[in-house]
Parts: sequence; C-alpha cells; structure tokens
Amino acid sequence: FLSHHQLLEYLRMYTKRFDLQKYIQLKTKVISIKKCPDFSNTGQWEVVIEANGKQSSTIFDAVMVCVGYLTEPLLPLKSYPGLEKFNGHYFHSREYKTPEVFRDKKVLVIGMGNSGVDIAVEATQTAKKTCNERTC
Repeated sequence: FLSHHQLLEYLRMYTKRFDLQKYIQLKTKVISIKKCPDFSNTGQWEVVIEANGKQSSTIFDAVMVCVGYLTEPLLPLKSYPGLEKFNGHYFHSREYKTPEVFRDKKVLVIGMGNSGVDIAVEATQTAKKTCNERTC
C-alpha cells in the first residue's frame, strides 16, 4: 500500500500528466445534486456548489460521488476509560499531517490499518518511542 505522502504525490503527478488541474476545485462544498427537468431525454444533472461564500450551478452529463465510506472519522473515546485524566494529545488519523507533532514524545498509535501503520512508521522518525497496537 502507498503511504499518504506517496498517494498525494501520485495524485499530483497524475493530474499534471493528464492536465486535470483545471477541473479540480478545492475548498468547495457540494450543496445539491439533482436531475435536470429534462433528465429522461438528456441524462443531465444540475450540481450546485459553494466556494468562498458564493453559490453557483453547473449542468453535467454525468456525476460520480467518490467520497469513500470513511468520510467521518471514528474516535470511540468512551472505549478508553480514564481518558479524561490523560494530559497528552490524541487525535484521529484524519487530522495527521506531519511526524513533527511526535517530536521527542512517547507515541501510541491504535490501529493496524493503512493509516495507523503509515503513521506509526513515520512517528519513529521523530518520537522518543513508538508503539503500534491493533486495539486497546
């Protein structure tokens, strides 16, 4: 499996190679997707988006929704009794950006999925000690 850094670099190279940057809109929220009134004849969709506080509408011949099934992070805090007394920092892998956050700390990564293992490996670069557990 690719690390998240490798995947990001792959996506950047792919979009550049196929000149796709002009079609990508970051920091944009999809407000609605609905069939056009003449959908039975055209198969077209109206997509309303919001960017920088402004809404706009565009007609498309096809729409693909590719958000994945893990769009909302799961952080089962109630599964860890006593966590409210923990003075350290905890976060979901979705918030992870760089191993610098672990500099000179003792780190426990819970989870053996792609993200957990990637983060555990990167944490070893800066952390004082790193442990990776499947579950606690």
